[in-house]
Amino acid sequence: MSIKSFDDAHDFFPAEAANAPNLLSTLQLVWRSMREGRAAHHAYEGLRAKGVPHAEAASQALSTVYPGR
Repeated sequence: MSIKSFDDAHDFFPAEAANAPNLLSTLQLVWRSMREGRAAHHAYEGLRAKGVPHAEAASQALSTVYPGR
């Protein structure tokens, strides 16, 4: 398929578009990501308050919130 005009570009929809996530699942993903980020921040700040250096605190906080990544 060759797109020759701006209007032709609007007629093209990838096959994956039918499988795109809906608004609710997208909002759930955003909310879950925000919670995980806040948990990592809370863990990091707690470690920093105990005198743990930045790099070690960041590593520990992220490994606590995201184990196995």
